[in-house]
Amino acid sequence: MRTTEFLRKHEWLLMLLPPLLALLVYLPSLRNGFALVDDGLLIFENNLVRELSLKTLRVAFTSYDPELYIPLTFVSYQFDYLLGGYNPLIYHLTNLLLHMGSTFLVSAFIFYLTKRSKLAIACALLFAIHPITVETVVWAAARKDVLSGFFFLLSATLYLLSIQKQSTLRSTFTSFWYWLSFFAFLLALLSKVTAITLPLILLLCDLHRGRRDYKEVVLEKTPYFLLALLFGLIALFGKATLLAERSPLEHFLLACKMVILALSKILVPLRLSVFYPELGEVTLFHPTFLLSLLILIILGAVVWMFRQKKLLLFGALFFLITLAPAALTFMKGGNTFLFSDRYAYLPSLGVIFLAAHLLDENFRRKFSIINFQFSISSVVLFFVLLTFIPLTITRSLLWGDSVSLFAKEVEQSPQFYLAHINLGASLHRMGKSDQAIAEFRRAIELHPIPNTYGLIGEVEAERGKYVEAVRAFEEGLMLLPEDPELLYGLGQVYAFMGEGDKAFTSYERALNATKASDDPYRSFARRISARRDMILLRMGVLTGERGDHERALALYTQAIEENPFNAEAHYNAAVSLGNLARNDEAIAEYAKAVDFNPQDLRARINLGILLARAGRTLEAIREFREALKIDPTNTVAKEALKALGG
Repeated sequence: MRTTEFLRKHEWLLMLLPPLLALLVYLPSLRNGFALVDDGLLIFENNLVRELSLKTLRVAFTSYDPELYIPLTFVSYQFDYLLGGYNPLIYHLTNLLLHMGSTFLVSAFIFYLTKRSKLAIACALLFAIHPITVETVVWAAARKDVLSGFFFLLSATLYLLSIQKQSTLRSTFTSFWYWLSFFAFLLALLSKVTAITLPLILLLCDLHRGRRDYKEVVLEKTPYFLLALLFGLIALFGKATLLAERSPLEHFLLACKMVILALSKILVPLRLSVFYPELGEVTLFHPTFLLSLLILIILGAVVWMFRQKKLLLFGALFFLITLAPAALTFMKGGNTFLFSDRYAYLPSLGVIFLAAHLLDENFRRKFSIINFQFSISSVVLFFVLLTFIPLTITRSLLWGDSVSLFAKEVEQSPQFYLAHINLGASLHRMGKSDQAIAEFRRAIELHPIPNTYGLIGEVEAERGKYVEAVRAFEEGLMLLPEDPELLYGLGQVYAFMGEGDKAFTSYERALNATKASDDPYRSFARRISARRDMILLRMGVLTGERGDHERALALYTQAIEENPFNAEAHYNAAVSLGNLARNDEAIAEYAKAVDFNPQDLRARINLGILLARAGRTLEAIREFREALKIDPTNTVAKEALKALGG
């Protein structure tokens, strides 16, 4: 069947069904907020996202995050911020649109590969709403996976398109579609380096298509392999330390268990999890690792027995090849994770392809119901979709309810301390302080780490139990004396208690613990409580309260140099400038504070007052009117407008 026949029969319209189904299924999840895990680190605490400029592009393209090289992912976040600031809807919508695009490409890729339109549509429908893809689609921090997956599929599809009409190697190298495929591969790698497996998938496509000129096949892939090699080296620099934490044998055993776990979750997507921790000893003689190895050997033998069935071989190898990069991600933050659902985003397509092909091959027999003919395979597909849809909707909405999400994690992994920490943090967000502290205490029992004490201190401080808060921060500092987050938190508590000298000392220690990093990314993306600009800001506030406005202004200026987007630093700098009677400069700083935080009522009121004193009446009226939009009952703004005749 020629590609033109696909269009002539209007079967291409069916390719719109999978994206539309994905849209309908994921539409309710667009109301989700940001997730507790990593969304702050990558997005709303990350100043790199707030500006699209040569400076931020240079940092994005020359640094890690801190272990992954994902510059194009950050650029995509920058465009989201330009469109909607920190509105979660924009970030979720971008992920969903990318997933919809990927489902369309799945049908195109499989059709160009097999020339079987029904198989292509079936695979795309299953891929569109498979529960294993939920994490990738609804988690804003998983942008790198959905973005890389989109360009991976685009590159593979364009490659198949490029070679179907080329008769010679020269004609391939001069093909527009070939170089467009290569460019899409570059974009996939810039999104996430796991796309490095694409050249092997292209060889697999050639194997399936029966191409026998091996020299030509290899030469065609040479640019892809060279690019993959380059990005592979880049990736290893970011992962070198983590890879060294496990021996080669341990990596092999973890990989065997991961493959079986991933396969089981794709085939039976129940009890899906944010975490799949490996808490036990990694040894060949452990039953789970030995069993995983044996199952893998048996499955490999079965695939080898049926190696002449090219489509089965293609599906199995696609799954294994695209899953392989996940073997580099077992170690994270001192923990061992077997797997994450997002790692199966592309590999699931191999299993879906294999299952759909087996279903189509073995259950083609048709039957009639009220003059309509149905094949058994289409009925089975319908019921599988019917089963997957509620599972996917439920899980996608669960990502919008952190307490329920992490309560389920605790239920599934009760001995994993991070599950308790995340549940505690989610309960804290809801104001359930006692329950939050109970979860943090349980996490400490399982695995005491300094920052868990800091979380307890934060909760205690917020409910006014300052003595207990100080004790919690000090317990954490006993484990890690120069932890900047704990020192910053302790300084905050002392400031609340009116212990200015102790607070200032804690802030100074925190500042010394956050010496400027050689990694430029760290100056943009660091947890808020460990950022130098926030520490300098708090030191400035204490200094200003003592009446030393010159020194306070110097500290605010340093904070702004560290982070030009810190609206609070601009506001406080403006206050100090006003106290020093430098009103024109104060106006400029208030304007920047309002620009970076348009909802800052104090900044708008103060700006309006200074503008009025400077005789800039129309500008002052505008600021007071904007202030009333934020707080319609604000008497200062009302009185000022009346006095200005506005």
